[in-house]
Amino acid sequence: MSILTIALSVPLLILANTDADIKHDKLLQVPKERTVTVKQVVDGDTFITTDNEHVRIWGINAPEKNEAGYWSAGMFLDLKIRERKLLCRLIDKDRYSRLVMRCSRNNVDIGSYMVQTGYARDFTKYSNGFYKVDEDNAKEAKRGMWDPDSDISPDLKYTPY
Repeated sequence: MSILTIALSVPLLILANTDADIKHDKLLQVPKERTVTVKQVVDGDTFITTDNEHVRIWGINAPEKNEAGYWSAGMFLDLKIRERKLLCRLIDKDRYSRLVMRCSRNNVDIGSYMVQTGYARDFTKYSNGFYKVDEDNAKEAKRGMWDPDSDISPDLKYTPY
């Protein structure tokens, strides 16, 4: 291979951008750690910022619609973070184009707090067990969804009014 062939092929490698590279580059343009203000809580693990960004809290999974505890988890999170500033670190972007972020308020990890209080579970598929100890402690103490007498126990069926 001649030096001329190598010199001509290098610019082609640099210009060969895939769609994945472009999406990744756009994600990199969002600051990794920043302060956000919560405008609205969607449910127990998702909120909207005052900049209209949809944020999925990293590492946790709260009950979904038509599951016991959905309303309670959303209301609990709303009471704790709506109209408040959070320090959030960008982790990823999910398939729904939500920013997946690990957030804290006054040095308290929001995901950990939701799991410790029994309003969410450790989402091991993504967290690799990061909140497992918090979930185990909530189960042992029978907090939130782990209290069999609670209206948010996963054993209860959703019954709309």
